[in-house]
Amino acid sequence: CRGDSVALRSLLGIQLHNVFDTQTAHKVLCGLSGESQKRIGLNELLELYDCPTNQHKEEVKEDFKFDCWKYRPLCEKKLHYAAQDVVYLLRLYEKMMESARKTIVKSIHDSSEQIAIPRASSTTESIPDYPLDEDLILTISDDFVAHFEPRSEGEQEFVPEVPASSAEDDDALHSLLDVLPEPLVDAISAVQETEPQKLITEIIVDEGRPPLIRFADESEENPMSEPIDVEDALTCLRECKENDGETLFSSDRRTGLSGTLHRISAIQGFQDDIVGLTYRVGRHVPGVANLIMDILANLVPSREQIARGALPRSLLLLGVPGVGKTTLLRDITRVLADTFKKRVVVVDTSMEIGGHGKAPHEAIGNARRIPVQDRKRQHELLVETVQNHNPQVVIVDEIGTPAEARAVTTIAQRGVAMIATAHGLTLSNLMKNPELNGLVGGVQSVILSAAEVKDRARDRSVEKKKQKTILERKGAPTFPILLEILDWQNWRLHMNVGQSVDALLSGKTPTTQRRWIENGKMMTRMLAGSSR
Repeated sequence: CRGDSVALRSLLGIQLHNVFDTQTAHKVLCGLSGESQKRIGLNELLELYDCPTNQHKEEVKEDFKFDCWKYRPLCEKKLHYAAQDVVYLLRLYEKMMESARKTIVKSIHDSSEQIAIPRASSTTESIPDYPLDEDLILTISDDFVAHFEPRSEGEQEFVPEVPASSAEDDDALHSLLDVLPEPLVDAISAVQETEPQKLITEIIVDEGRPPLIRFADESEENPMSEPIDVEDALTCLRECKENDGETLFSSDRRTGLSGTLHRISAIQGFQDDIVGLTYRVGRHVPGVANLIMDILANLVPSREQIARGALPRSLLLLGVPGVGKTTLLRDITRVLADTFKKRVVVVDTSMEIGGHGKAPHEAIGNARRIPVQDRKRQHELLVETVQNHNPQVVIVDEIGTPAEARAVTTIAQRGVAMIATAHGLTLSNLMKNPELNGLVGGVQSVILSAAEVKDRARDRSVEKKKQKTILERKGAPTFPILLEILDWQNWRLHMNVGQSVDALLSGKTPTTQRRWIENGKMMTRMLAGSSR
């Protein structure tokens, strides 16, 4: 029971409660009768308490290896073996409860939970199938089940192609250069010739300063020493927009180019004139979501799973500006709409996810797109999307206001999966954001009673034992799964946000899973939670 409970907690964030461990119960019953308390197998226990035994035990025993159960799909023999164990365990439980006097039932449950609910230090126990704090090769099978292998063992069953972009063949950038002043285009082209391996992500044009280009590796460079007149840049942009019959900037001082994923943002001066422009290069990178395909496959349950009580699960992408949240969000949209055939609707702020223009960009596949013309109405459009368009998944970029946070919470309570992005470095940062921490359950201050303070004083795992006021999570998180985007293709997963928030509020490190790309392979590391 201990190994299973540690695995469930560390890998899936599932905490067991109200546990009845048959080995523990047998020890308690033997202790009362003065019999030997040696450990025995399940079939021996079943025989001892007059229950039918698992006939598949011996057949499967020859196939047992320490890691044989992690390979999917399970063969029919193992499925029958596991099913019989579950059925006969229930009968064994009933027989044991008949043998136990009511006065010792609580003792059995208490002893079982000591085994099944490990203290903070127990989360570092080794798990045979999925070792903690060890780099593993992550493979995802054709039916989107994740497998984990040590670095040195075997070949991958399925390694998705790692997405890559090259400055040498960058069609996305070429379409943006078409709306820049000619001297700046020549200067950028010269930089590309000398440094073809560097990928341009942003171009900055400010009044009175030389233009600046930023690269994917976070380096910067001035392609020319002379400033570019912002009015000249606006003239080039205005000609392109007028040809397409569009206004220059929307109410949030952003615009785009028809048929592309680029975003152009303006800095407005004191006299409402434009004094600076930020050109962000938007790229379609198919395959960037491959690292979390197993997560995406289970966000929207089937009708059969819903009938059994399964609920949609929502995913929040957290990262600093420019780290690649929107690029990942586009590919997630495409995967859910095309690969998993879900009804996906994008509420598109500034038309950055689905591209500028009437028809959405191919980057989002068959997903539908609702443009947000006025950012102040985004929260209203989110709710309207669910009311009017029957989505299974709603996707939105940049949740930034309490009204938007309330809207996505409402949607998540209506049986629709939400996928959204928010600015922040880590879950801990988001918890300290008073406008958005409701997305992960919210935080409130609680005054403890005298009895609760005494209980905390006896608990060895509590650091500040005499503290009378503590912070607690308000409620269930809107997003039960959170992905911290540390940098391009280096992510940290919280598979149970509620437990992660509780751990952080208790001064502990939450259990997480890191995923990244290394030498063309998908890698993962299970990071065990612990107390500080």
